[in-house]
Amino acid sequence: MKSRDRAYIAGFFDGEGHIGFRKTHHGKKSGLRLYPQVVIGQKDPTILYWIQEVTGFGTVYHSPSASVARWQLYAQRDVYVFITLIYPYVKCPRRRRALRDARKLLANRGFDRDVGV
Repeated sequence: MKSRDRAYIAGFFDGEGHIGFRKTHHGKKSGLRLYPQVVIGQKDPTILYWIQEVTGFGTVYHSPSASVARWQLYAQRDVYVFITLIYPYVKCPRRRRALRDARKLLANRGFDRDVGV
């Protein structure tokens, strides 16, 4: 992916994006487990479809009755790759911290192997 595209997506993420942690309980022994996910919302879905095309992952959810379309990324390896691609260009300190925390969590689970970014 071109650095120009990564920078543009990072700027878009700075303004309209969110990284959250989905919580899943895996029983008494495993306990609670966090799964990072990325969401970018926008009224006009055109840019979201472009992000999906350029990155090669994520899903755009758009309904004519909904006021906002969303590009969502749940696959943990794809979340790791996405963070790696845009992190150098993200400017918002709060978003940088969230990305750094998610990336570290995923690296500890082995998603940093064989990424090739």
